[in-house]
Amino acid sequence: MQRLQIESPHDKFFRFAFKHVELVHDLIQWTFPASLVKQLDLTAIRWKAGSWTDSKLRDKRADLLFSCPIIKQGNSRKSQAQNALLYILLEHKSAADHYTVLQVLSYLLRIWEEQQRGNVPLTPIFALVIYHGMTPWNAPTNIRELLGTEFAALDLQLDFQLKILDLTSWTENPQETSPILTSTLQLLKYSRRPELIRLLKEIFERWRDSLVSPLFKEWLQAAWNYVMSTNQDLSETQVQEIVDELLSVQYEPGSLVDRLYRQGHSEGLTKGLAEGLAEGKAEGLANGTERGIVIGRIQLLQQLLGLDVSSIDDLLQLKLPQIHDLAASLEQRLKDKSI
Repeated sequence: MQRLQIESPHDKFFRFAFKHVELVHDLIQWTFPASLVKQLDLTAIRWKAGSWTDSKLRDKRADLLFSCPIIKQGNSRKSQAQNALLYILLEHKSAADHYTVLQVLSYLLRIWEEQQRGNVPLTPIFALVIYHGMTPWNAPTNIRELLGTEFAALDLQLDFQLKILDLTSWTENPQETSPILTSTLQLLKYSRRPELIRLLKEIFERWRDSLVSPLFKEWLQAAWNYVMSTNQDLSETQVQEIVDELLSVQYEPGSLVDRLYRQGHSEGLTKGLAEGLAEGKAEGLANGTERGIVIGRIQLLQQLLGLDVSSIDDLLQLKLPQIHDLAASLEQRLKDKSI
C-alpha cells in the first residue's frame, strides 16, 4: 500500500477558503490601499489555477495566485479594463518565520522569471501574508530588517516591504468585513485557542445565514476537519452538539459529518458484539464486524489528518491486529500532531 503524505491542516483550510473568489474580493477591499482598490476591476478577479510550470513554485504551495484587471485611468468602472493585470498572491503563516519576507520575494521572482521565459510583460504583484499565530508577529517584514541593524544606515536600495495581516491584533468588526470573511478569519485566529469553544457556534451561524445549503455543508465539513486537527480543547461531542443545533435536516449519508455522528453508535455495537458473541462459529462474524468498524475509523482519521483516504479493498488486505495498529497510530498522530 502506498505511503500516505500528511498535509498541514492550516494549508488545507486556507486554500479551501480563499479559492472562493468572493472571499478574496472582500479581503482586497478591506486590506488593500484605497488608492489601489479604486484602480481595480474587482468583478473580474480570477484564480490562476494550474498555470505554473515551475515545480519549485508548486512545491512551495504558492498556489493562491489571482489576477485582477487594472482599469484605465479616467474611465469609469463600467468601462473596459485595459489589458494590464495585477497579480494578488496570498500566503499564510501559523507561526512567525524569520525568513518569510525572503520566501515571499522568491515567489515573486519565480513568477516574473517564468513570464520572462515566456517573453510576456512582467505583471505587478501585491503580496499579502495572513498571520494567525499564537503571539504577535515579530519577524522581519522587509529586507533591511532581515539583513540586520548594522546595515540600516547604508543606502542599499532595499525597499521591498511585506504586508502582514496579523490576526493576533485584529478585532472583529462586522462593519469592516463580510460575514463569511469574518468567520473565516476567526477560525484561523482561534483554531488552536480555547476561546474557539464559545465562538464556534457564532462562526457556523454566519456561514449558515450567508451561504446556500450545499455550500454551507461544504464549509462546515472543511471547518470540522480543520478544528478537529488543530484544537486540543474541543471534543467531537462539543462540535457535534453545535452541528445538531444548526442543521435542521439529516446529514448526507456517507459524509464526514454523518460518519462522525454514527461513530459512537458503531463503537457501542462493536463492544456489544465482542462481549455477547460466543466462541467458535460466531468468532468469524465478530472479527468481520470489528474489522469493518475499525476500517471506518481509519478512513475517518485519515480525512481529519488531511491524508488521502485508503480504499476499503487496500485496508482489507491487512490482518486485524495490523488494522488496529494503524488506527492507533493515526489516533496518536491526531492527538500529538505538531501545530
